[in-house]
Amino acid sequence: MDPERHFESGIEVDRYEALLQMADLVVHHGGMPELLPQLAKRLQQVASFEIASFSLYDPEKKVMRMHFWEGSERLSDQTELPVEESACGFAWERQQAMVWPDLHKETRFGRAVSLLKEKGVRSYCTLPLPTAQKRFGALGLGSSRPNAYDDDDLHLLRGVAELVALALENAMTRAAFLEEKERLEMLLEVSTT
Repeated sequence: MDPERHFESGIEVDRYEALLQMADLVVHHGGMPELLPQLAKRLQQVASFEIASFSLYDPEKKVMRMHFWEGSERLSDQTELPVEESACGFAWERQQAMVWPDLHKETRFGRAVSLLKEKGVRSYCTLPLPTAQKRFGALGLGSSRPNAYDDDDLHLLRGVAELVALALENAMTRAAFLEEKERLEMLLEVSTT
């Protein structure tokens, strides 16, 4: 067997194993604040990045609400950027993965690019977070290396983005169910008194 081909197949196995671990996390997670840092840690085993961003679209304000993960156990505080000023907003609007090979050459998304460059990001990729029912936002990964993302990375990251979107949908459905359950319990209590 060709040693290079064996090495490449080993990388593919590692990537799919990481994807399965992430799927397991999505199925067994408690809530989004705990899930996203755990996903980012697992993803770091097979993708090159120092920073992950999780951006959700806020339809009332028409902004992308961004949280950054930079290796800690929790996400950063929320940052809001108008959709048109956000690289994640660009991916969310078009519903397609986007790669910026070198942010030092990027002239669009001034505020977002400045924010990323301040954090040491040189290349950045964003992936939409869609399900069959909703378009939530986008996942972004930033690397200190230029040209850090290729087609193989995007293939894996699309699967990760789909898992994150399913986890978001699951969490929102669970929250709506609990809210409705509390409302019905309160109505039952009022009607019995």
